[in-house]
Amino acid sequence: MPSAAPPAEKESRGKLRLLIGGFVLLNVLVFGRLAWFWYLSEPARQITVGPETTVLESPLKADGTVDFVAGLNERVSQGVTPENNAVALLARAYDPRVIADAVSSRYYDLLQIPVPPADRQCLVGESNFFTQRNPPGTPANPDAQQAFSEQRGTASSRPWTRSEFPEIAAMLDQNAAPLALVVEASRRERYYSPLLSSDPSNSMITILLSIEQEQREAARQLTARAMLKLGEGDPAGAWEDLLATHRLGRLTGQCPFMIGALVSIAIEAIACEADKALIASPALTAVQARQCLQDLQNLPPLPSIANQLDFAERLSLLDVTLQLARDPSQIASFSDSPVPSPGLSGAIDWNIALTLVNDEIDNAVAVMREPDVAKRAARLQEMNDSLHAHRGKSPAGMGVRSFLGNRTSASRDMGWSILTMFMPAAEQAINAETRAHAREQLFLTGFALAVYQRDSGAYPETLAALVPELLPTAPIDPWSGKELIYRRTETGFIAYSVWDDMRDNGGIDFSTQQGAPGDLVLEISGP
Repeated sequence: MPSAAPPAEKESRGKLRLLIGGFVLLNVLVFGRLAWFWYLSEPARQITVGPETTVLESPLKADGTVDFVAGLNERVSQGVTPENNAVALLARAYDPRVIADAVSSRYYDLLQIPVPPADRQCLVGESNFFTQRNPPGTPANPDAQQAFSEQRGTASSRPWTRSEFPEIAAMLDQNAAPLALVVEASRRERYYSPLLSSDPSNSMITILLSIEQEQREAARQLTARAMLKLGEGDPAGAWEDLLATHRLGRLTGQCPFMIGALVSIAIEAIACEADKALIASPALTAVQARQCLQDLQNLPPLPSIANQLDFAERLSLLDVTLQLARDPSQIASFSDSPVPSPGLSGAIDWNIALTLVNDEIDNAVAVMREPDVAKRAARLQEMNDSLHAHRGKSPAGMGVRSFLGNRTSASRDMGWSILTMFMPAAEQAINAETRAHAREQLFLTGFALAVYQRDSGAYPETLAALVPELLPTAPIDPWSGKELIYRRTETGFIAYSVWDDMRDNGGIDFSTQQGAPGDLVLEISGP
């Protein structure tokens, strides 16, 4: 019979078995969890399509996730036809190069119009016009180009004549045909510029906004032409171009993204700067001033930044989240920390991340819809502080915490990381919208005062005299929540909004203050 092993040897073998068993169990647990994460890294296996996560439930991509670009196009193109869509004309008025070659064919298909001929007459901008006026090989003359640009700026804000700025007049003459298309387009009800991605993944963040940036140039040229007409004694013709500029701005605001709203607001500001000259013009009659007022009152509303964040900008953030779920390597852009392998994607519960993104956008939209500007500013600061507190989360740390069992916390941190990286600048955007509303109220009041003065021979003592015949209610400054400040002067009037510092600076125009506090001022001397 074999002899029994000594007790010490038995104890040693037992410890070895325990050690091997523990090592095997540890490997099973580690590699089993990694395999589970790997399995979950396929987004369709763990992302629930629905209102709390993806908002849109169709159309779907091949991997079962939402195609946000296609879904957004479906939503914003509803009811649009080639006959009511301003962009169907604007695409013919602007340089064909604004539409990227990679998406050009699809772009015109979605517009339901033929591809415009490449050699058509298109709007020539200030810089290109100046270059065209010089023979090939002529050395660049920055001083002359700067002088031309300054002339164009002046020509867009006060009456002038052909003899005063002959080169500006020549530019407008050359652009007569495309500007006629822009004016015609401004009379249409809808604005749909197809939203197409330049990336094979069809990502929202690579959507090309092709037309929007051309609108500013068209607005500047329309206002310059309006001021030329006013300088030639044609206030009715001037208003035709100014009204087209206002309509163009409101139409551009139908672009579903914040950039569209900001361009819309910029166009409104360009138009209002020229409106000031028309209000002051002795050539403007009471009948014409009343028509201007009614036309402005009948314009569609200014774009809502809150609405754009609530839908298109929300979809952009959700799409970013799904992009990260599909491609974990992109998560490394959040931090210099290495991303564990296999990728972090399966370690994150993307439903939790998506829901958090939606919840925080809901909170931001509610803040932006707060009508009291002071309360809104305080709540925006709280929102910004919250975002700041979540900055700098390490993707590697998220992966380790998820691996150790705290997947919910890691998933929420991923949602916060997406918000801190990609959340639009809501505060700046909503302040721009409030400025636009203040400007709108101020210039409606300006035209109402013009009607009153031309009817009665003098400006009123108070704005109450304008209600209800010319204005339905007293004009309210959105910054203060109080009536616009108004004073009759010896030769005219001064009316103003306290602007974004929310303090009465005595009617000192902010545009003259070089960053110092000021007010948004409409001051008219005469007529």
